Amino acid sequence: MQIPASDKTAWRARLKKSGYFFGALFLHFILFLMIATWVIYQAQPDKQENTFLRVSTAAPPPPPPPPPTSGGDSSSSLDPTIKVMAPPMVTHVILSSAPSDFTVKSAKITMPSLPSVFSKIPGEGMGGHGGGHGGGTGFGDRNNSGFPELVGYLYDLKQTPSRRPTGMNDPAFGHKVKEFIASNWDESLLTPYYKSRVALNTSSIFIPKLDAADGPKAFGVEREVEPNRYLIWYRVTASPPQDGTYHFVGGADDIIVVRVDGKTVFDGSLDAMWSERSKETTYPLKTGMGSFGVLSVGVPFHASAGKPMKIDVLIGEWPGGISSYFLLIEKEKHTYEKQSNGAPLLPIFQLNSDPLTPKGLFPPFSPTPEPWEGTVDNLTQ
Repeated sequence: MQIPASDKTAWRARLKKSGYFFGALFLHFILFLMIATWVIYQAQPDKQENTFLRVSTAAPPPPPPPPPTSGGDSSSSLDPTIKVMAPPMVTHVILSSAPSDFTVKSAKITMPSLPSVFSKIPGEGMGGHGGGHGGGTGFGDRNNSGFPELVGYLYDLKQTPSRRPTGMNDPAFGHKVKEFIASNWDESLLTPYYKSRVALNTSSIFIPKLDAADGPKAFGVEREVEPNRYLIWYRVTASPPQDGTYHFVGGADDIIVVRVDGKTVFDGSLDAMWSERSKETTYPLKTGMGSFGVLSVGVPFHASAGKPMKIDVLIGEWPGGISSYFLLIEKEKHTYEKQSNGAPLLPIFQLNSDPLTPKGLFPPFSPTPEPWEGTVDNLTQ
């Protein structure tokens, strides 16, 4: 059967159009494959890169150490990176510096000086003046050296224990001190007045010229006690190195008085505080000693080695300004080196054998100590 020519022409036209359609479809398929391939290619590096970053975060290489800070808690603004790296940095410092520090400490380089804290080495007083048992002021130390010593409290006659003014003036102060000595040191006469909370301990009373304000300062009451019209009462129980008859010798600006076993035996004050001051003699001093030119020599008293005696020493400042206090000891029939003015070179009254090295103006004294032996007792103030 023969196909008409018109039908052939129509079929060819449809075939041609179908070819175009399939060609276009094929081209779109190819294009889709290319786009899909490109997308997959691009996605694969991203995935690998993300994986690499996660690995890097888990174990990053250590960055260079930051510059050292000022140390301690002052470096409080460190950022998170520094904080993260702090443990390895601390470990590194400890590993490198700890052996050095350990070696120095184990050597105990400073230890040889520690025994001097406990030994009774005389120190310099306030402003470079000697007289304490070491490390404190000429008035003494708050910490006891471990040996019996003079123990003293400060009394301020210008105020009551509750710190109310007493109206004390200079004439009344002198009268009160004389009354206290005449009463055989009746402690009740001082109870109406302010008393320091702490006591000072000293092996001797040998205090060259200093400011009157140094007395309250030594007791830590400089903000409570004005530097005038105050007393310091020291007590100790002690025995001499040898049996014999003794005299206390000394002087003060302004007050120094001594009692032995309940009896006043010495007054070296600028103005007489003791009614029997006329019984004393004096030793001349070279010029340059300030307010006083002689040392007073107290009345004799007998003392036996190994037999403790109760000794009270009262010192004090009257109008204010400058203070100084010196207390030496003399044994009768004992040979002492003579000074150029004929006065004996006497030892300082002290409770240890350590030589004193005071500075400033002070009377001559023997460089060889002749210490009394203190005794621990129940004496309190």
